[in-house]
Amino acid sequence: MEPAGAAEPAGAAEPAEALTAGLPRPARLSGADRYEGAVAVSQAMAARHVDTVYVASGENFPDALSAASVAGINGAPLLLTPRAGLPEVVRREIVRLTPTTVVIVGGEVAVSEAVALELSRAATGATVVRIDGADRYEVSRKLVSDATVGAPGSPWLIAATGRQYPDALSSAPVAAQLESPVVLVDGAQAAPTAAEESLIAELRVTTMLLAGGTASISAPLEAALKSRVLTQRFAGADRFATSVALNSTFTEAKVAYLASGQSFPDALSGGPLAAHFDAPLYLVRQDCVPRVVLDDLTRLAPGRIVMLGGPLVLSANVEALVPCP
Repeated sequence: MEPAGAAEPAGAAEPAEALTAGLPRPARLSGADRYEGAVAVSQAMAARHVDTVYVASGENFPDALSAASVAGINGAPLLLTPRAGLPEVVRREIVRLTPTTVVIVGGEVAVSEAVALELSRAATGATVVRIDGADRYEVSRKLVSDATVGAPGSPWLIAATGRQYPDALSSAPVAAQLESPVVLVDGAQAAPTAAEESLIAELRVTTMLLAGGTASISAPLEAALKSRVLTQRFAGADRFATSVALNSTFTEAKVAYLASGQSFPDALSGGPLAAHFDAPLYLVRQDCVPRVVLDDLTRLAPGRIVMLGGPLVLSANVEALVPCP
């Protein structure tokens, strides 16, 4: 996985006007912080009541990576919280949504029991379920396979590395489109673990989609998986091109979403929103839009483009669709 600041491949640069011709000026969806931003995204889903709400840490990414895909498949919002206490803006959104089930993704190290109690009080009469595990990989497997709040009904499974966040961020809308949840794996390993083999067997997976290049999901791991199931890799030269590769499953889109590929919160909560509107989610830089993303936006020609995050995350240059040099 290349660092977020990695240069894009050299090539003949098209004029900026040619790259953005016909694309609408993006609107912005944001909040004062990542927690308020997640609430704004939840409200943009336009639901007055939902059966299920997923809640994960906004301070670290692993638990929310799988949660975004499962929430998208189940048409549910993903709200973020700090470990120590539930933000008031999140509490109010839980009250507004009147869910029957609140799913906490992660153990007490990620979301404390105090927050679980606050969630229970906010969602009067709701069942509060915690999906916990020994590490991020077990949490991911348990969430995906849970018969009630998971997404165990597809023969497809998307594998993304749990060591980094970018590849999984763009996967949530694709996961919803294919009803194929994201499971985190240690991409450096040479073969699936016994627990991962059990998951593949339990879910009767026939095809695994690998998110990212060999720096994310190793070639030996891909070869080992190929001996068990069909595999297909979605990868690009960097995280931005990988998001485009993942979005190749879309042949049309009325709306497209842009989120930072250099931080995780906005794309995490935005994944279920993009999934709700059957829309792609692209990763972009803080101060420009990679040309490979602009090319794919031109391919899909969405009527609307929505940026997820405030101006400190996505600058006015992104709003103007300024291409990266």
